[in-house]
Amino acid sequence: MKNSVSLKAGWFIVATLILVLVAFAIKRALETYTGMTHENLFELRYLEHPVVTAVNMLSGILFITLAPLQFIKKMRVKRLSLHQNSAEFWCSAR
Repeated sequence: MKNSVSLKAGWFIVATLILVLVAFAIKRALETYTGMTHENLFELRYLEHPVVTAVNMLSGILFITLAPLQFIKKMRVKRLSLHQNSAEFWCSAR
């Protein structure tokens, strides 16, 4: 019982973090592509390079949404080759 509760709590935390990160990526995309201007030099670099920003955001969203699938036991057992191939991809994508 304790293991089930901690497992659900862990997945809840992972899901919450994913939602927060995706929300901030959407916020950044809206700021970048709606023509908002910033005086902050940190924000300005995103506006100066919109294509690089988009590629970075999309790859980040893809990573944070798909990487936790590595922890699903059914995937590791039934689709071992998919699990191993995606693990190699995640480890090489640094």
